[in-house]
Amino acid sequence: MPLRILGGKAKGQLLKSPPENSITRPTSVMLKRKFFDAFQDLGEAHFYDLCAGSGSVGIEAWSRGVKQVELVEKDPKAVKVIKENIQVLAQKNLDFRKEVQLKIFDVKQYLSLTALDKEGVYFFDPPYENTKLYEAVLSLALDPLQDFKLFVVEFCHQKTMSEAEFQQRYGEPLKSYHHSTHHLYVYSRV
Repeated sequence: MPLRILGGKAKGQLLKSPPENSITRPTSVMLKRKFFDAFQDLGEAHFYDLCAGSGSVGIEAWSRGVKQVELVEKDPKAVKVIKENIQVLAQKNLDFRKEVQLKIFDVKQYLSLTALDKEGVYFFDPPYENTKLYEAVLSLALDPLQDFKLFVVEFCHQKTMSEAEFQQRYGEPLKSYHHSTHHLYVYSRV
């Protein structure tokens, strides 16, 4: 299923997505639009697309003006798709390869290597059913000692946990968006 960039300098560009039998699934167009419409000026922020899948959220951030994007993914099928998407966009924009980097890492390992970037915008969208990954990453990322500009988490109230349980475990977000059973929670430390 092809994905499309919604806004910015690459608006309309088609991207590949991982195959149907992959553990990844794309962020809904509605949620992506709601987030980027609400946070239009990410300009100088460093954007981290964690569990990047196709890389579409990070590429959307780049298209809308973010200068540095890191796509963090370890699933081989998703990594292959990200590389194909990078190749297509690099042919159209020579700066793309310098500004958008693929990091082939387990997200827990990646985040444990350094403190969070205080100007960073993190978008965390793991497989909905992997509650252990949510727990590991969010307990690290939302620790009161961590600083970041925004930490965005996507989850499903049917497959991950209810909104009430999510807020009880991880705190009330600055903003929240939903579409169908899917939710984006935005946490901020600025």
